[in-house]
Amino acid sequence: MLIRGGANYAYEQVNAELSSFLSIHYNVPSSAFKLAVCGAKLHSEHEDSCCVMVQVLDDATFSADQVSAVEASFVSEAKKKVSKGAKPDYVAFGEIPVVQSKGAVSYTHLAAYWKKKAVA
Repeated sequence: MLIRGGANYAYEQVNAELSSFLSIHYNVPSSAFKLAVCGAKLHSEHEDSCCVMVQVLDDATFSADQVSAVEASFVSEAKKKVSKGAKPDYVAFGEIPVVQSKGAVSYTHLAAYWKKKAVA
């Protein structure tokens, strides 16, 4: 759960909204990427930062120019168009960590990535 403004938001709901935004706004087919969000307490002990990891699944479809465009403007553009709970604070490209036995996103490892990145 992502805790923002005293409300709880399901990761799956935020993932779906931001994936749809990325696909439509940047004209990238949803089959070309995987997106996962996690909440990490980076700047406040009471509220999560919405941290977004995008994994490119198809380099031929999700071009380097599109990756650059997403890196440059995703946070600011999404904040204008998505719901309150889905407004991202950070975005990065990389491999989304999974729990090997289940194939589900490892939110513990994803949050650790963002905490380490915030310290660096």
